[in-house]
Amino acid sequence: MNNYIKYISYAIVGIMLLSLPLSIPFIQTNQEYNIFNKEWNGCSEFGKIIYATGKPVPLMLPYSEYEFNDGVLIIIASDIKYSDSSISIIKEFLNRGNVVIIADDTGNTNNIYKELQLPVKIINNQPKDLFYLKDDDLLITPNIKGFDGKIITNKPSYIDSKNGEIIRTSSISNKILMEEINYSNGKIIVISDPDIFINGMKNHNKDFWTYLLNDYKGKTIYIDEAHRSTNAVYDIGTSYVQNNISNDAKFVLFIIMVLIFYLIKRIDLDIFNFLFKKKINLKKISEENNIEYDKLAKMIQKIKD
Repeated sequence: MNNYIKYISYAIVGIMLLSLPLSIPFIQTNQEYNIFNKEWNGCSEFGKIIYATGKPVPLMLPYSEYEFNDGVLIIIASDIKYSDSSISIIKEFLNRGNVVIIADDTGNTNNIYKELQLPVKIINNQPKDLFYLKDDDLLITPNIKGFDGKIITNKPSYIDSKNGEIIRTSSISNKILMEEINYSNGKIIVISDPDIFINGMKNHNKDFWTYLLNDYKGKTIYIDEAHRSTNAVYDIGTSYVQNNISNDAKFVLFIIMVLIFYLIKRIDLDIFNFLFKKKINLKKISEENNIEYDKLAKMIQKIKD
Protein backbone atom coordinates (compact mmCIF):
# COMPACT_ATOMS: atom_id res chain seq x y z
CA MET A 1 0.00 0.00 0.00
CA ASN A 2 2.83 2.34 0.91
CA ASN A 3 4.36 1.82 -2.55
CA TYR A 4 1.12 2.89 -4.26
CA ILE A 5 0.97 6.07 -2.17
CA LYS A 6 4.57 6.75 -3.19
CA TYR A 7 3.74 6.30 -6.92
CA ILE A 8 0.77 8.67 -6.64
CA SER A 9 2.90 11.26 -4.82
CA TYR A 10 5.55 11.13 -7.55
CA ALA A 11 2.88 11.61 -10.23
CA ILE A 12 1.31 14.58 -8.42
CA VAL A 13 4.71 16.28 -8.10
CA GLY A 14 5.38 15.63 -11.81
CA ILE A 15 2.05 17.19 -12.85
CA MET A 16 2.75 20.22 -10.63
CA LEU A 17 6.14 20.71 -12.28
CA LEU A 18 4.60 20.47 -15.75
CA SER A 19 2.07 23.12 -14.75
CA LEU A 20 4.70 25.66 -13.71
CA PRO A 21 5.52 28.49 -16.17
CA LEU A 22 8.63 28.07 -18.31
CA SER A 23 11.45 30.55 -17.75
CA ILE A 24 13.22 31.66 -20.95
CA PRO A 25 16.35 33.84 -20.74
CA PHE A 26 16.70 36.65 -23.29
CA ILE A 27 19.09 39.37 -24.43
CA GLN A 28 17.94 42.37 -26.43
CA THR A 29 19.19 45.79 -27.51
CA ASN A 30 18.20 48.62 -29.85
CA GLN A 31 21.65 49.00 -31.48
CA GLU A 32 21.48 49.04 -35.28
CA TYR A 33 22.57 45.85 -37.06
CA ASN A 34 22.89 43.95 -33.75
CA ILE A 35 21.70 40.33 -33.82
CA PHE A 36 19.93 40.91 -30.48
CA ASN A 37 17.91 43.81 -31.92
CA LYS A 38 14.39 42.66 -32.90
CA GLU A 39 13.35 45.97 -34.43
CA TRP A 40 13.34 46.66 -38.19
CA ASN A 41 16.97 47.92 -38.13
CA GLY A 42 18.34 44.96 -36.18
CA CYS A 43 19.60 41.58 -37.41
CA SER A 44 17.81 39.19 -35.06
CA GLU A 45 16.13 37.35 -37.96
CA PHE A 46 19.49 36.81 -39.63
CA GLY A 47 20.70 35.66 -36.21
CA LYS A 48 18.03 32.95 -36.25
CA ILE A 49 19.40 31.67 -39.57
CA ILE A 50 22.90 31.69 -38.08
CA TYR A 51 21.66 29.72 -35.07
CA ALA A 52 19.87 27.18 -37.28
CA THR A 53 23.01 26.76 -39.41
CA GLY A 54 25.93 26.59 -37.02
CA LYS A 55 27.20 27.53 -33.58
CA PRO A 56 26.82 31.31 -33.11
CA VAL A 57 29.36 33.20 -30.97
CA PRO A 58 28.65 36.95 -30.59
CA LEU A 59 31.88 38.92 -30.11
CA MET A 60 31.24 41.74 -27.63
CA LEU A 61 34.83 42.27 -26.51
CA PRO A 62 38.11 42.91 -28.39
CA TYR A 63 39.22 39.98 -30.55
CA SER A 64 42.21 39.39 -28.26
CA GLU A 65 39.80 38.26 -25.52
CA TYR A 66 38.70 35.25 -27.59
CA GLU A 67 40.24 32.01 -28.77
CA PHE A 68 39.03 31.58 -32.33
CA ASN A 69 38.14 28.11 -33.53
CA ASP A 70 37.79 27.30 -37.22
CA GLY A 71 34.63 28.62 -38.82
CA VAL A 72 33.23 31.92 -40.13
CA LEU A 73 33.62 35.51 -38.95
CA ILE A 74 30.78 37.90 -39.88
CA ILE A 75 31.31 41.67 -39.71
CA ILE A 76 28.22 43.84 -40.31
CA ALA A 77 28.33 47.66 -40.38
CA SER A 78 31.40 48.11 -38.21
CA ASP A 79 32.34 51.77 -37.87
CA ILE A 80 35.33 51.52 -35.51
CA LYS A 81 38.73 51.24 -37.14
CA TYR A 82 40.29 47.82 -36.72
CA SER A 83 43.51 47.77 -34.71
CA ASP A 84 46.67 46.08 -35.94
CA SER A 85 46.17 43.28 -33.41
CA SER A 86 42.59 42.65 -34.59
CA ILE A 87 43.70 42.54 -38.23
CA SER A 88 46.51 40.13 -37.28
CA ILE A 89 43.89 37.84 -35.73
CA ILE A 90 41.76 38.08 -38.90
CA LYS A 91 44.82 37.28 -41.00
CA GLU A 92 45.71 34.24 -38.91
CA PHE A 93 42.04 33.13 -39.05
CA LEU A 94 42.16 33.28 -42.86
CA ASN A 95 45.53 31.52 -43.01
CA ARG A 96 43.92 28.53 -41.27
CA GLY A 97 41.44 28.19 -44.15
CA ASN A 98 38.47 30.02 -42.65
CA VAL A 99 35.99 32.54 -44.07
CA VAL A 100 35.40 36.22 -43.26
CA ILE A 101 32.18 37.94 -44.43
CA ILE A 102 32.28 41.76 -44.34
CA ALA A 103 29.19 43.89 -45.05
CA ASP A 104 30.06 47.59 -45.13
CA ASP A 105 28.81 50.59 -47.09
CA THR A 106 30.90 53.35 -45.48
CA GLY A 107 34.47 52.24 -46.15
CA ASN A 108 35.24 51.91 -42.43
CA THR A 109 36.60 48.42 -43.04
CA ASN A 110 38.91 49.48 -45.88
CA ASN A 111 41.92 49.38 -43.55
CA ILE A 112 41.41 45.61 -43.23
CA TYR A 113 41.87 45.17 -46.99
CA LYS A 114 44.79 47.60 -47.00
CA GLU A 115 46.64 45.75 -44.23
CA LEU A 116 45.97 42.42 -45.96
CA GLN A 117 47.30 43.97 -49.20
CA LEU A 118 44.13 43.25 -51.13
CA PRO A 119 43.15 45.38 -54.16
CA VAL A 120 39.68 46.04 -52.74
CA LYS A 121 38.00 49.21 -51.58
CA ILE A 122 34.47 50.21 -50.58
CA ILE A 123 33.45 53.39 -52.40
CA ASN A 124 30.95 55.31 -50.26
CA ASN A 125 28.85 56.42 -53.19
CA GLN A 126 25.39 55.09 -54.02
CA PRO A 127 25.07 53.55 -57.51
CA LYS A 128 21.86 54.09 -59.44
CA ASP A 129 20.22 51.62 -61.75
CA LEU A 130 17.09 51.08 -63.86
CA PHE A 131 15.97 48.03 -61.84
CA TYR A 132 14.60 48.88 -58.42
CA LEU A 133 11.76 48.24 -55.99
CA LYS A 134 9.42 51.22 -55.28
CA ASP A 135 12.25 53.76 -55.60
CA ASP A 136 15.84 53.79 -56.81
CA ASP A 137 17.24 53.37 -53.27
CA LEU A 138 16.08 49.75 -53.29
CA LEU A 139 18.03 48.13 -56.10
CA ILE A 140 17.06 44.71 -57.44
CA THR A 141 20.08 42.51 -58.15
CA PRO A 142 19.02 39.48 -60.18
CA ASN A 143 22.43 38.35 -61.43
CA ILE A 144 23.99 36.45 -58.54
CA LYS A 145 26.48 33.67 -59.22
CA GLY A 146 25.35 30.38 -57.69
CA PHE A 147 22.05 31.74 -56.34
CA ASP A 148 18.79 31.26 -58.20
CA GLY A 149 17.01 34.30 -56.88
CA LYS A 150 17.12 38.03 -56.28
CA ILE A 151 18.14 40.26 -53.40
CA ILE A 152 17.14 43.81 -52.59
CA THR A 153 19.78 46.29 -51.47
CA ASN A 154 19.01 49.51 -49.60
CA LYS A 155 21.13 52.50 -50.61
CA PRO A 156 24.22 50.37 -51.27
CA SER A 157 27.73 51.56 -51.95
CA TYR A 158 29.88 49.68 -54.44
CA ILE A 159 33.20 47.84 -54.50
CA ASP A 160 36.24 49.06 -56.37
CA SER A 161 37.90 45.85 -57.51
CA LYS A 162 38.97 44.10 -60.68
CA ASN A 163 37.95 40.48 -60.06
CA GLY A 164 36.02 38.01 -57.96
CA GLU A 165 32.60 39.63 -58.25
CA ILE A 166 29.49 37.66 -57.32
CA ILE A 167 26.88 40.42 -57.59
CA ARG A 168 26.76 43.38 -59.95
CA THR A 169 24.13 45.90 -60.77
CA SER A 170 22.80 45.73 -64.31
CA SER A 171 24.95 46.51 -67.31
CA ILE A 172 23.63 50.07 -67.17
CA SER A 173 25.70 51.08 -64.13
CA ASN A 174 27.76 47.86 -63.88
CA LYS A 175 28.89 48.27 -60.26
CA ILE A 176 30.15 45.44 -58.05
CA LEU A 177 28.01 44.96 -54.93
CA MET A 178 29.52 41.71 -53.67
CA GLU A 179 32.70 39.76 -54.36
CA GLU A 180 34.58 36.74 -53.11
CA ILE A 181 38.36 36.94 -52.74
CA ASN A 182 40.70 34.08 -52.01
CA TYR A 183 43.26 34.93 -49.36
CA SER A 184 45.94 32.45 -48.29
CA ASN A 185 44.03 29.25 -47.39
CA GLY A 186 40.76 31.06 -46.72
CA LYS A 187 38.49 33.57 -48.39
CA ILE A 188 36.84 36.93 -47.80
CA ILE A 189 33.32 37.75 -48.98
CA VAL A 190 32.86 41.52 -49.34
CA ILE A 191 29.34 42.99 -49.45
CA SER A 192 28.77 46.71 -50.02
CA ASP A 193 25.41 46.93 -48.25
CA PRO A 194 24.91 45.78 -44.62
CA ASP A 195 21.18 46.55 -44.90
CA ILE A 196 20.56 43.32 -46.77
CA PHE A 197 20.79 41.60 -43.36
CA ILE A 198 18.38 43.77 -41.34
CA ASN A 199 14.98 42.53 -40.19
CA GLY A 200 13.22 45.03 -42.43
CA MET A 201 14.64 43.23 -45.49
CA LYS A 202 13.81 39.71 -44.32
CA ASN A 203 10.95 39.15 -46.77
CA HIS A 204 13.23 40.02 -49.70
CA ASN A 205 16.53 38.46 -48.65
CA LYS A 206 15.90 35.54 -46.31
CA ASP A 207 16.61 32.97 -49.03
CA PHE A 208 19.90 34.69 -49.78
CA TRP A 209 20.88 34.54 -46.09
CA THR A 210 20.33 30.79 -46.14
CA TYR A 211 22.29 30.45 -49.39
CA LEU A 212 25.18 32.52 -48.03
CA LEU A 213 25.57 30.32 -44.92
CA ASN A 214 24.76 27.00 -46.58
CA ASP A 215 28.40 25.87 -46.76
CA TYR A 216 29.01 26.46 -43.06
CA LYS A 217 26.55 24.08 -41.44
CA GLY A 218 27.69 22.91 -38.02
CA LYS A 219 30.63 25.33 -37.92
CA THR A 220 31.34 28.08 -35.39
CA ILE A 221 29.99 31.40 -36.67
CA TYR A 222 31.42 34.49 -35.00
CA ILE A 223 29.42 37.73 -35.20
CA ASP A 224 31.32 40.95 -34.53
CA GLU A 225 29.23 43.17 -32.22
CA ALA A 226 32.22 45.01 -30.72
CA HIS A 227 33.30 47.33 -33.57
CA ARG A 228 30.43 49.82 -33.46
CA SER A 229 30.72 53.29 -31.99
CA THR A 230 27.15 53.43 -30.72
CA ASN A 231 27.00 51.91 -27.26
CA ALA A 232 24.83 48.82 -27.15
CA VAL A 233 22.73 48.79 -23.99
CA TYR A 234 21.78 45.16 -23.46
CA ASP A 235 18.62 44.23 -21.59
CA ILE A 236 19.28 40.82 -20.08
CA GLY A 237 16.46 39.05 -18.28
CA THR A 238 14.04 36.16 -18.13
CA SER A 239 10.57 35.86 -19.59
CA TYR A 240 7.97 33.42 -18.33
CA VAL A 241 5.60 31.41 -20.48
CA GLN A 242 2.60 29.80 -18.80
CA ASN A 243 2.01 26.16 -19.69
CA ASN A 244 -1.58 25.83 -20.94
CA ILE A 245 -2.18 22.17 -20.08
CA SER A 246 -5.87 21.31 -19.82
CA ASN A 247 -7.24 19.43 -16.79
CA ASP A 248 -8.10 16.45 -19.01
CA ALA A 249 -4.50 16.29 -20.26
CA LYS A 250 -3.21 16.54 -16.68
CA PHE A 251 -5.43 13.62 -15.63
CA VAL A 252 -4.19 11.45 -18.52
CA LEU A 253 -0.57 12.34 -17.71
CA PHE A 254 -1.23 11.49 -14.05
CA ILE A 255 -2.49 7.99 -14.91
CA ILE A 256 0.40 7.39 -17.31
CA MET A 257 2.98 8.47 -14.74
CA VAL A 258 1.49 6.22 -12.02
CA LEU A 259 1.58 3.27 -14.42
CA ILE A 260 5.19 4.03 -15.41
CA PHE A 261 6.32 4.13 -11.76
CA TYR A 262 4.46 0.91 -11.06
CA LEU A 263 5.95 -0.90 -14.08
CA ILE A 264 9.47 0.26 -13.21
CA LYS A 265 9.03 -1.15 -9.71
CA ARG A 266 7.61 -4.43 -11.05
CA ILE A 267 10.47 -4.81 -13.52
CA ASP A 268 12.96 -4.30 -10.69
CA LEU A 269 11.21 -6.96 -8.59
CA ASP A 270 10.99 -9.41 -11.50
CA ILE A 271 14.71 -9.06 -12.18
CA PHE A 272 15.46 -9.54 -8.47
CA ASN A 273 13.25 -12.62 -8.24
CA PHE A 274 14.85 -14.08 -11.38
CA LEU A 275 18.32 -13.65 -9.93
CA PHE A 276 17.31 -15.26 -6.63
CA LYS A 277 15.28 -18.18 -8.05
CA LYS A 278 18.32 -20.38 -7.69
CA LYS A 279 18.62 -21.95 -4.30
CA ILE A 280 21.20 -20.10 -2.28
CA ASN A 281 22.75 -21.65 0.82
CA LEU A 282 22.71 -18.67 3.15
CA LYS A 283 24.29 -20.66 5.92
CA LYS A 284 27.26 -21.53 3.73
CA ILE A 285 27.60 -17.89 2.57
CA SER A 286 27.50 -16.65 6.19
CA GLU A 287 30.19 -19.10 7.24
CA GLU A 288 32.46 -18.29 4.27
CA ASN A 289 32.17 -14.51 4.81
CA ASN A 290 32.07 -14.58 8.62
CA ILE A 291 28.59 -12.98 8.74
CA GLU A 292 25.91 -13.96 11.24
CA TYR A 293 23.21 -15.99 9.51
CA ASP A 294 20.29 -14.04 11.03
CA LYS A 295 21.78 -10.67 9.96
CA LEU A 296 22.38 -11.92 6.41
CA ALA A 297 18.82 -13.23 6.13
CA LYS A 298 17.44 -9.88 7.33
CA MET A 299 19.60 -8.01 4.78
CA ILE A 300 18.30 -10.18 1.94
CA GLN A 301 14.71 -9.65 3.10
CA LYS A 302 15.17 -5.86 3.21
CA ILE A 303 16.47 -5.87 -0.35
CA LYS A 304 13.49 -7.87 -1.50
CA ASP A 305 11.09 -5.48 0.26
